[in-house]
Amino acid sequence: MDGIWDGLSDEDCLALAETIARVARDLSRSLPAPHGAPLFGLDMTVGDARLLDRFSQHGIFRKYQRAVSLGCGLGGTGRCWAVRLGCSVVSVDPHAGLIAAARRLGTQTAVGERARFESAALDSLPFRDRLFTHAWSVERLDDLADPLPALREALRVLRPSGAFAIYLPGRSRTDADVWRWSGHLSAAGFEALHVQSVPAPEIPPIMLHAERQLLAALRGALAEPARARIASAVRATSKSAAAPAPGALLFAERPS
Repeated sequence: MDGIWDGLSDEDCLALAETIARVARDLSRSLPAPHGAPLFGLDMTVGDARLLDRFSQHGIFRKYQRAVSLGCGLGGTGRCWAVRLGCSVVSVDPHAGLIAAARRLGTQTAVGERARFESAALDSLPFRDRLFTHAWSVERLDDLADPLPALREALRVLRPSGAFAIYLPGRSRTDADVWRWSGHLSAAGFEALHVQSVPAPEIPPIMLHAERQLLAALRGALAEPARARIASAVRATSKSAAAPAPGALLFAERPS
């Protein structure tokens, strides 16, 4: 999924963000946005807010906890967590264009500093040790050829007994994939591993309608070849591209 974002230039990412902002603004004049998704999910690759809520189920979680998200996408996941869970979230991604797009889209919402975005390699996080209570991943980490350095960094920036969670979508849900990730987490130093099966994401119809509006807007707003690149990425990450499949959440803890 994130390799597709990497195919976009910084300018492509900002053009997509501007189009999303315009489409969401037009939709909001006549339709209410889902709770936690003020941009109608156009900035999210996972549109099921209940699935995202599950990330707070392990470890001690109260409002005003501090989480780091490994992978940014267009920033909607971090904003959704901040709104629905009341925590602060810093999303990190090596694609500077995605970070700029996420920040641009953040100006359309009222989340403010509770959702921030930083450009950095996932194996070299720009944070001090033991800063965060939670580390979560929905985007990018699952696609790394070697996730171990990033997992070790996640361990470093977590407080003792801090909770880690990663979502494996249906395409990464085989028993072999779960065992592989369990091995990665153990090798990085995590313990108390737990696997939770999750149902296929349920996407609100308004988000599917918004996706169609976005694709139509891209056709009318952008010139080739940028239009083809951006539309291809949107389709590839679309919540309506294929029948969703059950996935899994893997939970682990930093030793106390």
